[in-house]
Amino acid sequence: MSSGTTASVRGELHEVRSGGPVLFLLASGLLWLLVGLLLTLLTGVKLQFPSFGSEFAFLSYGRLQSAAGCALVYGFAAQVGLGLSLWLLARLGGRALPGGGLAGIAAAFWNVALSIGIPGILGGQGTGLRWLELPKESVVLLFLAYLVLAVLGARLLFQRSNTRISTAQAYLLVALFWFPWIFSTAQVALVFVPVRGVLQAIIAGWYSQALFLGWLTSMALALLYALLPELSGRASSYSRLAGFGFWSWLLFSGWTAGSSLVGGPVPAWIATLAVASGVLLLIPTVLISLSLHSGARLGALFSSPALFLATASGIAFTGYGVLTALTSFRCAREVLQFTQFFVGLNQLGLLGFVGFSFFSGIYVAVPRILGVKLRFPILSALHVAGSVAGVGLAVASLSVGGWLQGWALQGGVDSVTVVRHLQPWLGLNFLGLLLFLGSQLALLANLLAAVVTFLLPLGKPVVAWVLAPTSTSGTKSS
Repeated sequence: MSSGTTASVRGELHEVRSGGPVLFLLASGLLWLLVGLLLTLLTGVKLQFPSFGSEFAFLSYGRLQSAAGCALVYGFAAQVGLGLSLWLLARLGGRALPGGGLAGIAAAFWNVALSIGIPGILGGQGTGLRWLELPKESVVLLFLAYLVLAVLGARLLFQRSNTRISTAQAYLLVALFWFPWIFSTAQVALVFVPVRGVLQAIIAGWYSQALFLGWLTSMALALLYALLPELSGRASSYSRLAGFGFWSWLLFSGWTAGSSLVGGPVPAWIATLAVASGVLLLIPTVLISLSLHSGARLGALFSSPALFLATASGIAFTGYGVLTALTSFRCAREVLQFTQFFVGLNQLGLLGFVGFSFFSGIYVAVPRILGVKLRFPILSALHVAGSVAGVGLAVASLSVGGWLQGWALQGGVDSVTVVRHLQPWLGLNFLGLLLFLGSQLALLANLLAAVVTFLLPLGKPVVAWVLAPTSTSGTKSS
C-alpha cells in the first residue's frame, strides 16, 4: 500500500472516529436553521400585515428579527461550521478529535445557551445590538462552549500528521481564533462595560463585518478549497493566488465596517477609509474566485449535489464580495442605506455563500462518517434545486425592491407610497424563503433515512438476543 493511500485511509478512519460530536453539531445546526427560517417568515408576515400578532409583545417585528438573526448565525451557521471544521481538520490532519466526549458536552452547552437566549430575546431581554442581541446569561455559556471546541480544533491542527498547512487549514486556523477575539471585544465594549457616544456605532459596525467577512467566510472558504478539487477531479490553475487572496481578504475586509456609517455622526476619515477598503476588497474577491473556479467543469456540475452546491457557493461568494465592495461607495450608501437591499445582501452571504458551502460539506461528511450513502437521490435533487431557486428568488426580489425603495425615498416619494410599492417584492422574498425552508425538509428526511440505515444493522444483534429461546436455567441461549 502506497504512502498516499495509507494517509487517505488514516484520514478516513479519524474522521469516522470524530463523527459523534460532528453529527450532533450538524443536526443541531439544521434544526436551528428551521427555527431561524420560521422566525424570518414571521417577520415577513409582519411587514405585509403589521397588525398580525400585535396583542403579543413577543411577535413584534424587532424581537422576531433579532431572534431570527441569532438562530441563523449562532444556531445554524456557527454549529454547522464548527462541526464541519472539526471534521475537516481531523480528515486533513490525520488525527482523531481529542476529547470527543468533551466536544459533545461543549456542543450541548452551546445549544443550552441558545435555548435560553433566543426565548429571552422574544421575551424582551435582548440587548438591542445587531448580532449581539443574546442576553448576558447565555453569552458567557456560549463563549465558554466555543472556547472548548476551538481548543480541540486547534489541537487537531497542531498535532497533524503532515507538516505543511494547506489553504483550507489556514482559513480554519483563522476562524478558530477570530470569533473569540471579536465576540469578547464587542461584548465587553458594548454590553458588559459599554463605551459611550459614537464609539458604540463604530464597534457594532466593526463586529458585524468581522462576523460575516472574517469568521463565517473563513469557514466557508476552507470547505470550498478542500472539497472543490476533490469533487471536480481537477486542481485549480491559480492555486498560487490562494495565499495572497487569503491575506488580502483578511486585511481589507476588516476596514469596510465604516461604510455602514456613511452620513452618520462619525469622523469623516472612518467612512473614507471604509470606501477605500471596499474598493480594495475587489482584489481578493477576484483572486479567490479565480482560485476556486479555475478547475471547474461545467459538464461535471450535475454529477453530485455536493459539487453543484460548492460551485453555487463560490458564485455566491463572488457576487457577495463584489456587491459588498460596490455598496461601500458613498453614492450607493446614500441611496441604499435604510432599504431592504442590505437584507437581501445578508441573505446572499448567509444562506447563499455560507449556506451552500455548508450543505456541500454535509453531503460529503455525513455519508463518510456513517459509512452509508444517502438513500434517496430525488430528495437530494429537490433540496439542491429548492435551495438555489429559493435563495435566488429571495435575494433578487430584495435587491430590485431595495433599489426601487432607495430611489423613491431619494425622489421625495411619501413613505406610505414607498411601502405599498415595496410589498410585491417583499411577497416574492417570502415565497423564496418558504421554498428554501421546504427544501431543508427534504435534506433532513434524506439524512434521517441515512441514520436509520446506519442504525438498522446495529439493532439486529440486540433483536436476535431478545428473541432467542431461553434455556432451562433461565438464561438466553447462544
